[in-house]
Amino acid sequence: MNPTYISRSDISADELAKIKDITLESALNDAFTLPKPILNKLLEEASTTDVWGDEDKASYEKEKTNKYLPNFISDAGKAALGQLALSKKEEISGDKIFAGLVEGRISKQLKEICLLDQVYVKAEDGKQSVANYLASVSKDIVITKFVRFEVGEGMEKKNEDFAAEVAKQMNG
Repeated sequence: MNPTYISRSDISADELAKIKDITLESALNDAFTLPKPILNKLLEEASTTDVWGDEDKASYEKEKTNKYLPNFISDAGKAALGQLALSKKEEISGDKIFAGLVEGRISKQLKEICLLDQVYVKAEDGKQSVANYLASVSKDIVITKFVRFEVGEGMEKKNEDFAAEVAKQMNG
């Protein structure tokens, strides 16, 4: 993976707030990923008000017990449901279940961008983090900085014009 930080403590409060804001907005935009109680309230409101058109309301009434309901709602209907969720941002973000969902998504993102939280690639169980591996080797090891090398990085690639090459071969 491509870590940006050594540990979670290296992330500034502003950057962490930005990550939380983006995660919260993306969770609200895709209403069908919201916890069931919240989603059900939004669906009821969308079906009884003018949020959805007649076609989406009819699809909802027909398929509301179907677990594949999102497949029956139009893209415009899904977008409208997302807008409804965004308009209720304060109410939804105060919900304990939703807060847990957002915190879980943030934690997952931090595991990807923090080196010590990433899974150690040579771990025997495939789950050991870099921090746990370092602690098992020696308690005195501290990572102060890191450099990431990527396969093929820095190699020059010829930029060729295919059309000019074909024209050159055709002319002689």
